[in-house]
Amino acid sequence: MDRRDFLRGAIGASLAFGLVALAPAVQTGTASAQANDTLPRFRGSSDGRIFELSGDDATWLPRANFGEHCAIPEVSERDGRVYARVVVQGHAFIVQSPDGRKWYTLGVLQRA
Repeated sequence: MDRRDFLRGAIGASLAFGLVALAPAVQTGTASAQANDTLPRFRGSSDGRIFELSGDDATWLPRANFGEHCAIPEVSERDGRVYARVVVQGHAFIVQSPDGRKWYTLGVLQRA
């Protein structure tokens, strides 16, 4: 699958499922009175969603939904940007965001 084929499939899936969908907040179970810089601010899920930790470190807020057919095994932050690896049908691609809300495709990896 080349990048063009992948993007065509992703666009079709996003039209069917909605590229970015809102979901209820997810509670982490414990609250912290102070911001904790050691906690990751973003995390991915096996059902294609990316969450951001709220300012009170108690709630994971939904930021993106790439669809249930995708998985987000890795999310990291570097140089003020957020990067995520998105896996679909055995193929992976990297997306980048300046704020965790709007995502841009950086490239397609050979195999997931």
